[in-house]
Amino acid sequence: MGLTPRLEDFDHTTHDSRGIVGVKDGVEYSISEEEWKKAHPEHRNTECKECTFASNIEELLVFNVPKEMRDKANHRPEFIGKFTMPGWTGHSGFYLFKCEVCQEICVDYPHGYRGNGCLYLRCGQCGYEIVLTPRKYGDVYKRDNVVPPPTFWKMIKTLWALRKVKNLKWFEGSEDERRALQKPLNTEDQQKLKTSGRVPTELES
Repeated sequence: MGLTPRLEDFDHTTHDSRGIVGVKDGVEYSISEEEWKKAHPEHRNTECKECTFASNIEELLVFNVPKEMRDKANHRPEFIGKFTMPGWTGHSGFYLFKCEVCQEICVDYPHGYRGNGCLYLRCGQCGYEIVLTPRKYGDVYKRDNVVPPPTFWKMIKTLWALRKVKNLKWFEGSEDERRALQKPLNTEDQQKLKTSGRVPTELES
């Protein structure tokens, strides 16, 4: 029987009704809670200077957010600081906002992922979610060192750059069709291509 991989060597771990399970090369290994806690100490015990410990969301809202700030809360999330909670091995930025649906004053941290890989905040009262698009909430991603998903225009720029790659050939084109693409197309050639149902991706120089 082979040796059990170290915790840091697992491809991924799962936490479910079976307990903590590590997976390496498709093989599952049971991990004791003691092993897990030893390798992942609670962040509140690390003397981190960036964050504050909070027992739960309700206490954080009452004791860590001034009343004046709660009274001024609106639909746009406002950063209130970095906090860690029981069982956490790190910390996160927390945000104050008024829910657009139920008007509840909420505090939450970014969850992943919604809307093409975007982080989101959730109302603790009705479950309404604010999707944090990089274009509008780029500061959230920077603050928590999270790589944002590409914006629509970035995707367009990437696709355009790919078209510039000189070695790209159009998909499943015949030899005659490829040769035709190496010279400017006249009206007759354009009509032939349109009829063929094939679209070139880029001319080969």
